[in-house]
Amino acid sequence: MKNALRHAALAALAASVLIGCTSNGNKTSDVSSSGTQPGEIVLGCISPFTGTNADYGNQTKRGAELAVDEINAGGGIKGKKLRFVYEDDQGLAKNGPTALQKLASIDKVPAVLGPFQSTVVIPTAKTAEQLHVVILSASATADSIKDAGDYTFRIVPPNARQGQTAASFAKDVLHAKRAAIMPINDDYGKSIAAAFARSFTSGGGTIVDQEPFNAGTRDFRTLLTKVAASSPDVVFFPGNYEETGTLLKQAKQLSVQGAFLGSDSQMSPEFLKLAGSAAEGTFYTNIGMGRKTTDPLIKGFRTAFQKKYGGDPTTFEAYAYDAVMVLANAVKVSDGTADGIKAALYNTKNFAGVTGPISFDSFGEVDRDFAVEKVTNGQFSEVDRAGN
Repeated sequence: MKNALRHAALAALAASVLIGCTSNGNKTSDVSSSGTQPGEIVLGCISPFTGTNADYGNQTKRGAELAVDEINAGGGIKGKKLRFVYEDDQGLAKNGPTALQKLASIDKVPAVLGPFQSTVVIPTAKTAEQLHVVILSASATADSIKDAGDYTFRIVPPNARQGQTAASFAKDVLHAKRAAIMPINDDYGKSIAAAFARSFTSGGGTIVDQEPFNAGTRDFRTLLTKVAASSPDVVFFPGNYEETGTLLKQAKQLSVQGAFLGSDSQMSPEFLKLAGSAAEGTFYTNIGMGRKTTDPLIKGFRTAFQKKYGGDPTTFEAYAYDAVMVLANAVKVSDGTADGIKAALYNTKNFAGVTGPISFDSFGEVDRDFAVEKVTNGQFSEVDRAGN
């Protein structure tokens, strides 16, 4: 298992705790909790509930709460009701460790769903090691998370896999020979861009331009003008929906040629709203949930989601739902302590999720395939190997 040598040095910090929580999506400083109550089990969740990334947190909470409803309706865990304490990291790396310290010291949670973003997971993982608290991200894909710590897990594969999927799709389906890359300039963007470039060039393609952008960028015209001048067949633009929705609109205004290919970080209704018609016909790598399948598990999830919230579930809502179900199962089959949950997660094999089977390796990683989705008539839809 990861960083096994740390265990002895940190063992004194470990505590056997029950799991308890309160549901609330406010800022970290505004969240209050009375701790675990008799007859309940508490877990934590760290995600952005305010700030520019708030939609990601809202999706996480909806998926998590749907899972909680189903678990409790089925009798809970070992006869106890499950509740969550929600802490707001605002999408900022500095807030993740603070949120985890609060959840561990005040709410006494042994395990946490999240953080959402790779840039927050990485520093929070260090705190998780020190406190002996499990963190399970439903969405973070930066490659470096693999070595972040023995208490860190995720249900999505690393960007090495996602970037390779994007490059293969660009070459084999879009028949692209020249690619430009416009990644967000953080751990997520750097790792997925590097993976894309390696795979694309190894297959005989050429990277004709790379134009990274910073979080918060709203004017992409200069970068897009440079990209357009390189005459790419495809533009790979992984990043958050806030920036890339605007990027697409400006690319359309400038008539930038070539197919646009993004990543799972853009799988949000807010992205479609921001990009508008400019998103039509663009592609995105994503684990997804088998939108075209008739699998009873997926159909049941969709039906329950529509009943509770209205509309179809998003990718991140499905991710969060699966992550909570995996955590709940780990609590069920263990003694409920952080170390017990950790051991149960490492032993999780072929857990049936709505996004596919989930198995963890000795690094807390999963080996799962990415699919590709296309925006058609303003909605994400899975495509086949012909791009349809």
